[in-house]
Amino acid sequence: MVCVLVFFLLCLFLLFFSSSILLY
Repeated sequence: MVCVLVFFLLCLFLLFFSSSILLY
């Protein structure tokens, strides 16, 4: 369960990072 949560958090962080780069 914790592994899934960490994976989801990582995915969200990656998405946010990608969006930030795209905006920049």
